[in-house]
Amino acid sequence: MYFIFHCDLLKWRKGIIQAWAARSIPYQAIKPHWWLAKPLVNPFPHLEFLVNSQAPLLDNFFTGTTLDLYSSRLIEIIRFAGVQFETFPTTVLDVVTRKPLPYEYKLFHLLEIYPSIDWERSKLESEGLSIKKIEKLVLNEKCLSSGKLLFRISEMKGKILIHQDLKAIFDKENIIGCNYIPIEQYQLL
Repeated sequence: MYFIFHCDLLKWRKGIIQAWAARSIPYQAIKPHWWLAKPLVNPFPHLEFLVNSQAPLLDNFFTGTTLDLYSSRLIEIIRFAGVQFETFPTTVLDVVTRKPLPYEYKLFHLLEIYPSIDWERSKLESEGLSIKKIEKLVLNEKCLSSGKLLFRISEMKGKILIHQDLKAIFDKENIIGCNYIPIEQYQLL
């Protein structure tokens, strides 16, 4: 069984827990390789993220960007599972003092992407190359039988699938900040 995997928008006090980029992100450095799940060819600049040091620490921070900010703990679990990826160092700063915090986080770039959608059994509405509406998402047999643990859907590059076995490891290790939507419940209306 697969789930759509992304960061969770966890509420804390009067807002959500998130990491803000301290400077603008140089998206030109990551295009088009980020979405094609290919290693970046240009050096990626060191980024800084601001977090509220009083809030709970997450393993998967919402950044409000296309970039994934993962804890070293989460990255090591994914590495041990054999998933292909690359990471880029970051510095996490306190949002008030702007001083570095002693936490290790990295930008995570997933390097696995596979065709996954069963077009005949899914109920999708597309416009050009973009899928605009999903009433029912069904994975194809090749995807289901592959057993791949974590990957981007090639037909929807912004969506990541996680296998139930890797999700179970995340749950056992108390990974915080992840949201999992079962494929049969996923909709985009």
